[in-house]
Amino acid sequence: MNQKTKKTKSMMAVALTIFMVVSMLSGISYANAAGPATLTLVSSTPLDLTYPTTLQLGSTFTVQVNIANVEDLWGVNFDLTWNPDVVTVTKVQKGTFLTSEGAADMSPATAIDNVGGHFPSKFSHVLLERTGVTGGGLLTTITFEVQGFGNCDIALTDVKLLNPQNQEMTYNTPLPSLHVNNPTPAATAPTAAFTVTTNASISGQYITLPSGATTTAIVLDASSSTPGYDGKQAVPITNYSWVIHSVNGLFSDITATTKNVTISDIAPDELQITLNVTAPATNPPAGYVATAQTSRTYTIIQTASAGIDVYTQKGGVGPNAPGGKFGPQQQVVATAHVVFNGAPVAEKDVIFTVYTNSGAEYAYAVARTNTNGDATFSFRLPTPDTQLEIAFGANWAINAAVDISEITYTDSLKFEFNYIANIKNVTVSPSTVVRGTGQVQVTVNLDNSANVTGIVTFTVVDVNNVPIAVATTTIAGSSVQVTLDIPNYAFVGQAKVNVNLLSAYPKAGGVPYCPQNGATVTFDSSGLFVSGVQNQPAQFAIGI
Repeated sequence: MNQKTKKTKSMMAVALTIFMVVSMLSGISYANAAGPATLTLVSSTPLDLTYPTTLQLGSTFTVQVNIANVEDLWGVNFDLTWNPDVVTVTKVQKGTFLTSEGAADMSPATAIDNVGGHFPSKFSHVLLERTGVTGGGLLTTITFEVQGFGNCDIALTDVKLLNPQNQEMTYNTPLPSLHVNNPTPAATAPTAAFTVTTNASISGQYITLPSGATTTAIVLDASSSTPGYDGKQAVPITNYSWVIHSVNGLFSDITATTKNVTISDIAPDELQITLNVTAPATNPPAGYVATAQTSRTYTIIQTASAGIDVYTQKGGVGPNAPGGKFGPQQQVVATAHVVFNGAPVAEKDVIFTVYTNSGAEYAYAVARTNTNGDATFSFRLPTPDTQLEIAFGANWAINAAVDISEITYTDSLKFEFNYIANIKNVTVSPSTVVRGTGQVQVTVNLDNSANVTGIVTFTVVDVNNVPIAVATTTIAGSSVQVTLDIPNYAFVGQAKVNVNLLSAYPKAGGVPYCPQNGATVTFDSSGLFVSGVQNQPAQFAIGI
């Protein structure tokens, strides 16, 4: 070992020894010329959080120990405390402030105690020359890893700042700390989700096979499902259960217990695909749900080698397939898909014709196909008026026609135009009750083939048109029922119940699905409006 190396090592040892010894002594503090130094802790991410925001387990963040307003700083020494159940320290790196003026330095490796949550031998950084630095900057950077949920403080303790004369320097108190609040997430169930891929075309709920194809394969992938969380840790999915059902009965149900499923030999059909996932926790908390399910239905059709297919947003894909049910004032979007040799045809004009239930022309429109071979025509159905009910029916139709090389191709679909939901009839039992003590049970049978949601309202008015009872219930299936009390103040005589179907509660902006209580409209021989006569099958008598 040469003399220069010996001299350098000797200087380092002396400096560190002096610094470590002095740091263990009380020393004699003196007022800094520029006032007390200021120590701060700065985190790279917010730590004091409010649910549902949390720190992800395993994620890392850094805390910088900075100093400001210091004069002639030669060495620094401190401890840090934390709760290892919430965070642990993975790395301690010295800062650049002490060496900012180019002086040689020494900073031994910092011992980390992630059981007790502190630095047993403290963090130390000292210059090898009898010179100091003035101003402010970074003393050290500490990297933390998130281990759990809860509260703790990351606190600076037992700080020693020394000048080149081995004298302790003053600093502002209390020493800084950072509060960590990592809220415990609520227990959440897993989610079931899947994607569908195939060499055929997929658009919405339709899978279109190429012209002439008799078989194809679709791949179901459940990778997009997410694990559960039991309030402490993620609960992985351990079981995938598939059921692929042929709605048209062309094959028996296919079941599988794997994340990925491939189905082959699919003829034009309708597939109902159901995925169940299970993520069982070892000691599940109250309310934890370990299972989730999702289901989707696909219509599989085959593209003609040349031709046109017209459909609406509610159905109709395929030759002459039905296009769904629409109500008054609803928008109908008709799309015509044009192909030749199985490929879409762009820049072709398509004529759309809309026919009423009686076969009369309702509308004409011409639209041009885009690069996907699609031409679109949208129109709105009429508002309820004196003649609307006459127009109701299931035989409204849309016809689409296109010319390809002097050959006309056409396709038609039928759709139903009616109230989306309607009151079929109302019955009341018993028909005679005693006011003040009697009750009536009102049953409403509905036409709810569109499976709408909303509420049913009931208002009973006595013979003098005084409302005497009111109730609401949720639209459920094809029948609802309520029980109403008849009060003492009801006038004796014939009373009636008015029933309405609304899209939501009136305060929430609910609007009627249909006329009140199945109202009917009377016309004269010329079709002119004569009178609106309410159909009141729910009249009943109140006896005394």
